[in-house]
Amino acid sequence: MCTAKQWRSVAVLLPAWVLAAGLSGCVLQRGVDFGSRAGRAENIPVIRVYNVMNEAWPDQTQTVLLLPPLGQVTPKYRESLQLDLQEEFQKYFNSRVVSVGARGKMEEYVAEKNLVPESGFFDFEEIKRLGELMQTDYVVCTWIQEVRPYPPQSLSLYITILDVTRGDLLIELDATFNAAEQKVVVALENYLQRRRARTYDRNSLDMMLQSPSDFHLFAISECCRAMALELAPTLQTKIWP
Repeated sequence: MCTAKQWRSVAVLLPAWVLAAGLSGCVLQRGVDFGSRAGRAENIPVIRVYNVMNEAWPDQTQTVLLLPPLGQVTPKYRESLQLDLQEEFQKYFNSRVVSVGARGKMEEYVAEKNLVPESGFFDFEEIKRLGELMQTDYVVCTWIQEVRPYPPQSLSLYITILDVTRGDLLIELDATFNAAEQKVVVALENYLQRRRARTYDRNSLDMMLQSPSDFHLFAISECCRAMALELAPTLQTKIWP
């Protein structure tokens, strides 16, 4: 198995389908290209989860370090997305989740120029060292490709979880939530019907489609739920359907 020690950095902008095209051995570059996908939009899944290590997942005795989202995102939305990630990770995983902000005493360590020294490439060796420094078991890395905070809203992102001890990636996920696509509206309707205590109605859906904070929370929640179902399939009965 290829570990973070065996390759210095992993591409978050390389089309994932390239990796399945007959490659073998240690993968040098791995990730997602959100900007150059071929085919019609309806043929692209909203969420894609891959490279899953089912035998390892964060439990209640372990600590998960949540890094600030990097990439094409303003400081305002970086902070709100990180808060959403922390809330949803805590909800779907029983681990202790700690978050380090983009500003403060750790600013130099979590800056994009340190964690992504080459354009579009996460340096997982550096991220592993950061996890060791913070005495955490796992590190969550997020790359934002696009945030469109006005109708039709859109959020494209890549998330991965690094096992600090083994230096392996537990899981990788890429997702594109474009409110102009019918499948995203359907996913949002399903999310509302699962999460809303009160009776679902059309006004709730319209409000979510207009509100960047609500739409981002929906997208982050769906991503965390997808990862939880893959990493802990035995817990499916405990996770909202």
